[in-house]
Amino acid sequence: MNHIEKVKDKWSRGECCIGTAASLTDAAVSELIGQAGYDFIWLDCEHSALSLSDVLNHVRAARGAGAATFVRVPSNDPVVMKPYLEIHPAGIIVPRITSVEDAEQAVVSFRYPPRGTRGVGPSRGVEFGEISLPNYLANVDHQMMLIIQIEHIDAIKDIDNIALLARTEDIHAWKRCCDFRCPGDRRDQGIPIARYAWVVDLHAFNDVMLDPRSS
Repeated sequence: MNHIEKVKDKWSRGECCIGTAASLTDAAVSELIGQAGYDFIWLDCEHSALSLSDVLNHVRAARGAGAATFVRVPSNDPVVMKPYLEIHPAGIIVPRITSVEDAEQAVVSFRYPPRGTRGVGPSRGVEFGEISLPNYLANVDHQMMLIIQIEHIDAIKDIDNIALLARTEDIHAWKRCCDFRCPGDRRDQGIPIARYAWVVDLHAFNDVMLDPRSS
């Protein structure tokens, strides 16, 4: 439904997935991006005027055009995150992770009980009744990805504990090279910029770089 399998298949072959961001409300943008051959679309709801309805239309358009959608939610809040989860994009991006506690909050908001606190009420995820609820619950961790966005110096200092959370939760993490610095960071602090961000996938999957050609 959300083309996440295409992204993971390319990763499994050591290939780089190419995508771009969209913040305009017109869903034709996502349709165009998918038709142009991009692997994924990043929908930013943190710094744009995109509404929940806009996101739903973008996800529908991208699905028809063969592209995966990753939605950056406005905040690390389970109430805010829940309706975006029900849209069933390929992944949810949680911003402003500043500590291992923030990362834990994102994980439990994303997971269903007993490993999380997400309420059960899927519609698109069960294809409006085509998929049984037990089947959906058994496979949902394969179908959606959680991405935690590390963008503060405190989180970088706590990155080893955040990575430990990923390991103890059977979550795989990918290191992403970044060419920017977070607020408060200084080059003389000696923090490796390549450890700036982690992508966390709730389904056990091969540990690979987002771009396997990166160092």
